Order: sequence, then structure tokens, then C-alpha cells
Amino acid sequence: DYDVVVFDTAPTGHTLRLLSFPTILEKAFGKLMDLKDRFGGLIGQASALFGGGSPDQVQEALLGRLEETRAIINKVNTAFQDPALTTFVCVCIPEFLSIYETERLVQELSKFGIDSHNIVVNQ
Repeated sequence: DYDVVVFDTAPTGHTLRLLSFPTILEKAFGKLMDLKDRFGGLIGQASALFGGGSPDQVQEALLGRLEETRAIINKVNTAFQDPALTTFVCVCIPEFLSIYETERLVQELSKFGIDSHNIVVNQ
């Protein structure tokens, strides 16, 4: 157990892509579920043909793993959006482009529901 965990993140664009990952995965899971509904029988039969067990067992195992992953992602996302647990401290240098990027980052973090009420100007 730790009182505080600090992540030193990548530059703004990389950090924003990382933070959008749960949304992207949620959309991907939705598409996978659609594919499962459309082609589930075919996938199950193909996996059984290659020794993967019965079609129903294969589908249940895959869906179980997807649901476990989805639950973990949702838990992390919820923690990121709880200001009592997570805050984002932006660090910039006192130059126009750096301040501009920091402003953009704060706006995007707000869209994700992530607390970011601290900015450190480093010289």
C-alpha cells in the first residue's frame, strides 16, 4: 500500500492518447460483441476444428476474458475521475508554446473528468 503514486507521463499528445484508451477499448469491445453475435457460431466451430474445445466453451472463455479486462479498465477510469484519488499536476516552462500546450492539456483533462487544478511552472 502506498499513500501517493506519481506517474511522470509522456508529452501532451501521448498522454491524451493514453487517457483516451478506455474509451477506445469500450468501442472495440462493443464491435467485438457485435461480431460475436453475427459470427459466433462460425468462430466457435473453427476453433473446435483446431482443437480449441467445444464452440460454446471457446466463446465463453473469450467473453469471460473480455469482461474481466473491461471491468479492470472501468475501475481504473473511475479512479482517474475521482478527485479524492487522482489529480493531474501539469508542469510547463514559461514559454508561449509550453503554456499553450498546458492549456490544451487542462481542457482535455477536463473533458475526461480528471482533476487538474495545479500547474507547476518550472524554470
